[in-house]
Amino acid sequence: MRKEVVMAIVAVVLIAVATVGAYFLSTWSPPPQSESSTITVVDLAGREVEIPAKLDRVVVLCSQIAELVYVFGEWDTVVGVTKWAKYNPVLSELANFSNVQEVGSASKPDVEAIIALDPQLIITYGGKYGYSTPDSALQAFENVSIPYILVEMGSLEDLYTTIRLMGKVFHHEDLAEDIVTDMQSIINQVREKASYIPEEERIKALWLWSKPTKVTGGAGVTYDLMVNAGAINPASNYTEKYVDVPLELIVSWNPDVLIIWSSASYEPEDLINDEQWQEINAIKNRTVYKVPKIISDTWSIRVCLLQVWMFLKFYPDQDMDYSAIADDFFMKYYGIHYWGEV
Repeated sequence: MRKEVVMAIVAVVLIAVATVGAYFLSTWSPPPQSESSTITVVDLAGREVEIPAKLDRVVVLCSQIAELVYVFGEWDTVVGVTKWAKYNPVLSELANFSNVQEVGSASKPDVEAIIALDPQLIITYGGKYGYSTPDSALQAFENVSIPYILVEMGSLEDLYTTIRLMGKVFHHEDLAEDIVTDMQSIINQVREKASYIPEEERIKALWLWSKPTKVTGGAGVTYDLMVNAGAINPASNYTEKYVDVPLELIVSWNPDVLIIWSSASYEPEDLINDEQWQEINAIKNRTVYKVPKIISDTWSIRVCLLQVWMFLKFYPDQDMDYSAIADDFFMKYYGIHYWGEV
């Protein structure tokens, strides 16, 4: 009898222990793991860069990236910016520069001023171009352990990669992917329409830079845009982005359309009225256009609008509503209506 009582008591105790254990197992969760204080990204130069996971103080020496930071809603993290940012048509209209220090440019950075701002990160241009940051400045940043990210938008694909990279840096990867998707959608509409233009009906076009005889060669974003828009670029045999050519060669190419960089100091009328250009079809037909400032930056997310504008200058009869496309894009990413030229 006594044995049976003991066994019963043991059984009750075991049931109680099991019940309590089950309760704690159902409610217990492991302690939260602390988030890493840094992340590692790969920049456009192929460098692995370790940066703080949370950014509060950033210097941006590329106006296009500064614009992207604004679109991400992270403008308040910017403490220093390129002097060219104030000429960016979107930033000059929307961003508050009162708490942001101008620190030179990518090619001529004010190194002392940048270091004095004690930034957690510097974003600037890589490569070996006139706009790139000198190695001496980069070394100065390394000497004081300030990480920097190098970007280089040598093509549309580079631009997409840069947008995704900045999405990771500022923890807006979904928004960055949305931007890339919308840009590609707009550009692909142009490419599809251009694909139906017969080869014999395709126009010849040149993109003219700071001087009329400096043209886009067979590389760079402007080359990509021209190809997408179904134009033949007579200078595509040159492998460089920018090529100086004699005027006689341009005359022999006889382009049907001329597109002038928005920051060029000359206007379409200067070429139309120049006797040396009179034998060119684009001059005869007055199909010489200067890119509107608001869509002029080929390294900005607005380049997709430049793609549509260019296509309609090449082929005016094509059915695309530039105004509607531009307005939708501006409303979605800048929160305002498109106010530029059509």
